[in-house]
Amino acid sequence: MPKHVFTNNRWFSYLVQINSMTEELKIIPNEGIGQVRFGMRPSEVKLIMGNYVEEYDEWMGQDTGNDFCYGDIIIQFSEEHIDEEKPHPIYCPPLHAHSRVCGFWVNSSSARVTINGVALNKITKEILCDMKIDGLPPKVNDGSSSGVGETIFFREAALWFEFEVDGSFHYLEMGKSDGN
Repeated sequence: MPKHVFTNNRWFSYLVQINSMTEELKIIPNEGIGQVRFGMRPSEVKLIMGNYVEEYDEWMGQDTGNDFCYGDIIIQFSEEHIDEEKPHPIYCPPLHAHSRVCGFWVNSSSARVTINGVALNKITKEILCDMKIDGLPPKVNDGSSSGVGETIFFREAALWFEFEVDGSFHYLEMGKSDGN
């Protein structure tokens, strides 16, 4: 590999971003996705994933101002350490250095995020209903009577797969189980 790749920070940052956009990111329940783990600082996430996108995809549909968006994945950060009266560090505004990864949202179009070897863009209700995580089957919450689709969830793994009323997979929400 050329020497300048190791000595030039821009080249390194560029290579990190290319790698994070193409590598498989395995979901590890209650731990994280890919190399990103619950409890990581924003600066640690940026070292792994590269610079985040400030314009968020429409599929989220809510304020994600304290989160990092990487196109098909949004990494959420805790807000308990954010103090609007004090200046935020320049390396990852508007988050405070003590903020930590507390959740993930992944778009159904993601080909790089996988669960049990299945890419999210291949997920169907049937695949999920046949799947076990930590030996446990999922539960199904039918929301069609209230105008929303089904949720297939693995409570102990803190994974919620949201489906539209028409049955199409919409997104995955991943948290960290509190052990209950």
